[in-house]
Amino acid sequence: MVQINRFEKFIQRAVWRLTRSSDLIKYIPKSLHNGVLVGDCAVIRNKMHTFDVYSKQRKPLQKDICNYKVAICIATVLNQYTAAFQTKLKSLKTLDNSYAIAVGKYHNIKAKIEQNPHLEDSLSELEQEVLQLSDKIDEYYIAMTL
Repeated sequence: MVQINRFEKFIQRAVWRLTRSSDLIKYIPKSLHNGVLVGDCAVIRNKMHTFDVYSKQRKPLQKDICNYKVAICIATVLNQYTAAFQTKLKSLKTLDNSYAIAVGKYHNIKAKIEQNPHLEDSLSELEQEVLQLSDKIDEYYIAMTL
């Protein structure tokens, strides 16, 4: 029979190897009552239904992030921020901005579709754009978390 201590050590080593398999250390998000804790950063939902990233000292690092998964990715990058991660952080911000714009346009056109049925083509195009952006966000999210 395997001792419990050896089994726990095996699990700890396996998780350590998984989280440090690339240049970016992966974190396992821990749940809070109004958000998620990712390493030393907290991703908290605000009153406008967007997300803010706060440091351990409760200072806001990033505000008004539209997508939950992008907010977790930004918190992961900000936990170990160096100059090498600057391009990754900028690409995450631009991805979130383009996602927010596409979702906003989609909801506007969806609300007008009953009065203007000719807008169905543009609605399907925007839906495809939102799906493509969400697929990119999922790729980042899977690469940065466990």
